[in-house]
Amino acid sequence: MNYFSLLHLQKEPFSNSPDPEMFFQSAQHQGCLQKLEMAIHLKRGLSVVVGDIGTGKSTLCRQLIRIITQNNDQIIPYLILDPEFTTPLEFLLTISKTFTLDFQETQPTEWQLKDTIKKHLLTQAIENQKILALIIDEGQKLPGFCVELLREFLNFETNQHKLLQIVIFAQEEFISILQQKPNFADRITTYQHLKPLSFKETRAMIDFRLDKAHTDPGPPPRLFSLPAIVAIFCLTRGYPRRIVMLCSKIIITILVSRDHRAGLIHVFRAAKETSMSYPRGRTINWRQVLTATGVITIIAAAVIATVNRNTVTIINRPIPLPFHAKIETPTSIEVPATTVPVTAEETVMVKKPAPPPPLPLSPSTKRTNQQASILGSLEIERGVSLSKMIARVYGRYSPIKLPLVLAANPQITDPDQLPAQTEIHFPVLAKSEFPSIRPDQVYLELSQTTRLSEAYAIVKDYPETAPQLLIIPTPTTEMTFLFHVIMEESFNNDQSALAKTETLPRQWRSMVKTISGNKLIR
Repeated sequence: MNYFSLLHLQKEPFSNSPDPEMFFQSAQHQGCLQKLEMAIHLKRGLSVVVGDIGTGKSTLCRQLIRIITQNNDQIIPYLILDPEFTTPLEFLLTISKTFTLDFQETQPTEWQLKDTIKKHLLTQAIENQKILALIIDEGQKLPGFCVELLREFLNFETNQHKLLQIVIFAQEEFISILQQKPNFADRITTYQHLKPLSFKETRAMIDFRLDKAHTDPGPPPRLFSLPAIVAIFCLTRGYPRRIVMLCSKIIITILVSRDHRAGLIHVFRAAKETSMSYPRGRTINWRQVLTATGVITIIAAAVIATVNRNTVTIINRPIPLPFHAKIETPTSIEVPATTVPVTAEETVMVKKPAPPPPLPLSPSTKRTNQQASILGSLEIERGVSLSKMIARVYGRYSPIKLPLVLAANPQITDPDQLPAQTEIHFPVLAKSEFPSIRPDQVYLELSQTTRLSEAYAIVKDYPETAPQLLIIPTPTTEMTFLFHVIMEESFNNDQSALAKTETLPRQWRSMVKTISGNKLIR
C-alpha cells in the first residue's frame, strides 16, 4: 500500500537521499551552481564550496554532475566520495583507477603515476577536446599530502587553460586547511560559503518538495500550517538536511494519527522522535521553542472569527495588539450563505448569537492594550542586523526570539533584507526570555528611562570590550515601562558593586549608581 497516496502524494517528499529532482534552488544554491558550471566550462581550475553540516553540499554536488553532463558529452565528471587516504600512493592509485588508466608495472611508483596521469590529461584535453572534472565530496577529510598533490595537478596546464578542473565540497573545517596551505588557496578561482536558509526559503523549500511529490493537478497539498512551519524553522534553524529529516517524521506522524494537516502538536511529537545533531555544541532549547509557539498560537487566536450561516462576525473582545495600531469598533461583514471548509487550527465555530457591539474603548483602555504588548519601536541601522538588535534589546539572541519579533511586525516579509530606517516593534516577551535577575543581589545601573530608544542608544554606544550591559524593563503604575540599563554582573553589596566602577570606561563612571535586584523584578 502506498501510504503517501492518503495525502495525495505519489512518493516520499522528504527523502534524505540527495535526489537532484528534489533539489530546491535557493538564491545562494542557484548562484553557486551557476558559478561552478561556468568555472568548469571556462577551465578555470580549482573551485571550493564549504558549508556547515546539512547545508546541502552533497545534493549540490549531485545536481552539478547532472547539469554539466546533461546533453553534453564534452565534460567528463569523476566523483570521489570519501577522500580519507593514508598515503600519497593510495591517493594516486585511486585517481588512476578513477580515470581508468592501465599500467604495465604491477607496482608503479608515485612518479610513474603522476606522469601517466599527466599524459592522460593532455590526451583528453588537447587531442580529444574533453573537459575532465574531478569532484570531491567530504573535502574536509583530505590529508595534507592530498592537497599538495591536487596543487601539482593544477600545474598541469596549457598557455590558455588548466587540464584538470577540480571542485571540492567540504565542511567548514576545510577553511583551516586552506589557511595552512596558502599556495593551494591562492589557486581557488570560485569560492562559495553555504549558509542556512531563511524562514522564507524554508517555507518555499517545503512547498517545493510537496509540489514535486503530489499527484493531483493544481497546487500541492498544504500539509503544514503556518505555526507548524515556524516551529520547523525554529527547530532546524534553516538547515536543509534537518528540515528534510523533521518533515519526513512529521509526515509519518500525520499518517499514524490519520490527520490531513500538520499542526504544532505533530511537529513536537516528530521532533522528540528525531535525532538531530546540532554542530558547534548547539542543542534544542525546548523551553524557548514552546514559548515561541505559544505566542504564535495566541496571536492566531486573536484574529479568530465566528461563522454563522449568513454572517461572519468579528469577535468583539479586546485583544493585545502586536504593535501600535488604531483600535476601531468591531463590525460585521455580510457574505452569501455558503459552506466553508475550515480546520480547528484556523477558526473556532461559535453557535451563540453575536454579542452586541461593546462601548467604545476609552483612551486609557487603548493605551493599556498597546503598552501591555510592546516595549517600543526602533529603526534599523545601516550595517546592523535584526539579530544584533534583538540581542541588544533582550540581552541575548536566540533563534526563538526572531519569530516572536516577526509576529509583531507583519510588514516584514524577509528579515534577511531589511532596508535602513525600517521601523521594528519589539514585543513584550515572557520573563524567561530576559536575563535572570537575583532579588538578593546588587547591580550597577548606568541609566533609567521611559523610552526604549534611549536605553538602546546607551547599549549601542557602549564599548563591546567593556562588561556587558543589559536592558531590563519594569512596568510602572501607568502601564508604561521603565527601562533600566545595568551591568550584567551582580554583587553581594553596594561596596563591592561600586568598586567595579573602576573597570568601566572613564566617561561612564559618573553615571553609575547601585540598584537592588528586588527593584528590577517588580
